[in-house]
Amino acid sequence: MLTAPLVACGTGDQAGRVYLGSGMTDRVFVLDSRDGAVLDTLTLDPRRGETDEPHGLAVAPDGRHWYATLSHGEPTLWKFESDGDRLVG
Repeated sequence: MLTAPLVACGTGDQAGRVYLGSGMTDRVFVLDSRDGAVLDTLTLDPRRGETDEPHGLAVAPDGRHWYATLSHGEPTLWKFESDGDRLVG
């Protein structure tokens, strides 16, 4: 059971993955939309030792990328490839 405080709503891609932000842990959970299984846990920690809190999450209409904004510190928008969840910008 996922018990982390979730402060960002989830959004899904064409492969059936749902991205859920957990602000107080600087993590994004990747879930299977069919059964809710956690497929991956990504840590977004640009400022080590400080909480950055991923808040806004969105998937591009073509499903190739997803985006996360951080709420603390400098306003930040990160871009990830959906295939492999690799940070690309």
